[in-house]
Amino acid sequence: MEITFENIILPKIIYKYRDWNIPEHQRILTHNEIYFSSPRGFKNEYECNLPKDYDSVTQDMLYKYFYQSSLNEGKTEKEKDEIASEMVKNSPFHLKSHRVCVEQLFKETLYSRLSIFCVSEHNNNLELWNKFGANQTGFCVGINPIQMFKSSDTFGSGGKVHYYPIKTPPKIRPFCFSECEKIEDMLKVIYNLPDSLKEENEYRLTKTDIEKRAFTIPSKCFEELILGSKISERNKIEIVSIVKTNLPNCLVYQAYYDINKKTFTFEKE
Repeated sequence: MEITFENIILPKIIYKYRDWNIPEHQRILTHNEIYFSSPRGFKNEYECNLPKDYDSVTQDMLYKYFYQSSLNEGKTEKEKDEIASEMVKNSPFHLKSHRVCVEQLFKETLYSRLSIFCVSEHNNNLELWNKFGANQTGFCVGINPIQMFKSSDTFGSGGKVHYYPIKTPPKIRPFCFSECEKIEDMLKVIYNLPDSLKEENEYRLTKTDIEKRAFTIPSKCFEELILGSKISERNKIEIVSIVKTNLPNCLVYQAYYDINKKTFTFEKE
């Protein structure tokens, strides 16, 4: 079931898989802390990295782009026309070296400004349990996004990731003529990944231009805590104790995985 809040569509509960043996991961329970990561740290070459559609650019589009350029502010119509016409003839736009440089600058700017909190709509995703939940020895936290977004400190944007065939990725404009086009392309870059990752069924919460990437959210945001099917007894006792103290309204479940049926069941602790 999805919910809509301030034009943002998210599941009723979003899930984050964590490894209790990593101190930074513990903070989501010990400090009510969620962390927005820079795409720079994601180990995926396709992350926030869509190709530009250079083939769609015509001479008329180049002329319009250079005519509207901020460099032409204060110029007469004739001067704008002369500058744009000259730039179309001599622009480095078609040079591969220029394109590589511009794309690298775009990527670096995006990585420095954008922060992402990756979550799932499922608490029974085997791939996520193994990949991010320490092979089912970790834990999974269920968060209520409406409660979280009511906090001004954590408000941003969010949505579902779309998965494309890896050989035919969507493309973005080499340059934009309006803020609306810029936003459309930015969202396309953020919320598209190759279909080799589709099993993750990912949703994303995003923020831009933030001084710090870690945010404390209210205890009432935490709906569920699920213990991995292979969690150690020591870690289980420690986690349950912390949840009862810090998150008294958060329900705790133990996960069990049936390797034959390839299904999860959950029992309330």
